Amino acid sequence: MLVVAHNHPDFHPGGTEFVAHGLFRHWRDAAGRDAHFVASASPEQRLSNPGTVLQALPGRRAEYLVRVGQYDWFHHLQRDKIAVYSELGELLRTIRPDVVHLHHFLGFGSEILPFVRRCLPDAVVVLTVHDFYFACHHDGIMVKFDSTRLCHRSGADACHGCFPQIPAGSFKLRELNIKHHLAALDHLVAPSTLMRDRLIDWGIAPDRVSVIRNGRDLDPRVPARRLRNGERRTRFAILGNVSPAKGQKVALQAVRLLLADGFRDVELAIHGAPHFQTDDFKADINGLIASCDGHARLLGGYDQGDLPDRLAGADWTVMPSMWWENAPLVLDEAFHHGRPPICSAVGGMAERVRDGVDGLHFTVGDPRALADRMREAVEDASLWENLRGQAPDTRDAAACAAEYESLFDSLASARRPVMAMASAPSAPSSGPSAGGASSASARGSRRAGRTRRASTPPVP
Repeated sequence: MLVVAHNHPDFHPGGTEFVAHGLFRHWRDAAGRDAHFVASASPEQRLSNPGTVLQALPGRRAEYLVRVGQYDWFHHLQRDKIAVYSELGELLRTIRPDVVHLHHFLGFGSEILPFVRRCLPDAVVVLTVHDFYFACHHDGIMVKFDSTRLCHRSGADACHGCFPQIPAGSFKLRELNIKHHLAALDHLVAPSTLMRDRLIDWGIAPDRVSVIRNGRDLDPRVPARRLRNGERRTRFAILGNVSPAKGQKVALQAVRLLLADGFRDVELAIHGAPHFQTDDFKADINGLIASCDGHARLLGGYDQGDLPDRLAGADWTVMPSMWWENAPLVLDEAFHHGRPPICSAVGGMAERVRDGVDGLHFTVGDPRALADRMREAVEDASLWENLRGQAPDTRDAAACAAEYESLFDSLASARRPVMAMASAPSAPSSGPSAGGASSASARGSRRAGRTRRASTPPVP
């Protein structure tokens, strides 16, 4: 097996990276598979070695990096095709996996999909779609540019409306190109029903998309915070990267509203860092924190091993994302550790959290609505225990991997008859044309075919 991701979690600790790497580790270590992991790495993440863009990770078995640095973020194509795909092709021909499980094409370029197919014509090739980059040029979040309005459907005219400097025709060509590359796949996987519906609405045939919910191994459950006499459960935590789309500003505004209402025991801890954000955004966050008079803190990024300590002092998790999300891992962490989530009532969040059953919803982007739910969470003394008691089970990497393996097996079974038909010899022709020039031509064609298969696949 070869698992492909757009980043290594050591360099970019995001949800997609954790899921992809967790599946790889399960297949390599627990299941004893011949599994390999390859991720793209930017020049900022990894210095180049002379003469190669392919690197191993010291102390890591079967983990590789491909340095990329000339990515076309509009067309999702790789400009440095010679370097990137020569090295990647060598890796593919060396490993020769039976299954290639991609979790993104960012960094490599969407042309990685037909390239893998040309390198490995007999392999099962599957892509798990973790976000909306395939349809949305606005950082794949499906939110109107320079706005907080959600976008319900992409299209040439709608996308041109967000980016008037880019012709509508360019968006259409972008869409056609990505769809053409997706056609090289055996199957697509969506981690949520929301994502499957979006892919189908975008034009992917329903029988080409399955839903497999994410799963990964989590640390032992963190005990509930012990309350002092008369203390209420007033401590809220936000987990993950700090960015405009994640909605931390909405949560800080909600805290200000609660303080203005005289609700003085509320505390909000933001666990994350504003990596790659503008100075204006960072200034807004710092200003809002200062206006909360010590009731809100920005505690910075953390490693996954630090999460239990970060959650030990929390009662609730808040997920105020301004975009659809897909299958956010934060919600699994909240359920697993018994910190009921309060989330925006949209997209994958609303799909995962049942309002009033195992968590609470509020209107996306509305600080007043969030403040009201936070106050309800604190003042209803029985709510915390009731929501915790109804939390759904979370899946580990083994359960997720088993479902993927079943899909891989069914796809491999479906491919065998097709490959057998493609490799079956044709019936010999009768009459004078059966020999002579026609036979020589056939022999030459077979020799050429062997030569092509032995050589490097063409760079896309």
